[in-house]
Amino acid sequence: TSAVALTSLTISFSISLTISLTISLTISLTISLTISLTISFTISLTISLTISLTISLTISLTISLTISLTISLTISLTISLTISLTISLTISLTISLTMFLTKSLTL
Repeated sequence: TSAVALTSLTISFSISLTISLTISLTISLTISLTISLTISFTISLTISLTISLTISLTISLTISLTISLTISLTISLTISLTISLTISLTISLTISLTMFLTKSLTL
């Protein structure tokens, strides 16, 4: 009877240990994987979005400023030159005509 009891105890212990280890490992792996994936995903998304936004904003601002400055300078220079030439030509023609008329009338 002691051999039967020992065998029964051994089997019972083996089954108990197997069930206990299986449950323990399943729970441990599930928790570990969930935490690991959550942390990994969060870090990955944060880095990815930060890099993406930084690059996107930098490129966008660079292009925007370049275009804006180019257009602004072009318009400014065009207007400035037009006004300057118009005034210069008007004054020059006025003086020239005045001098011509004065000489013409004097003679």
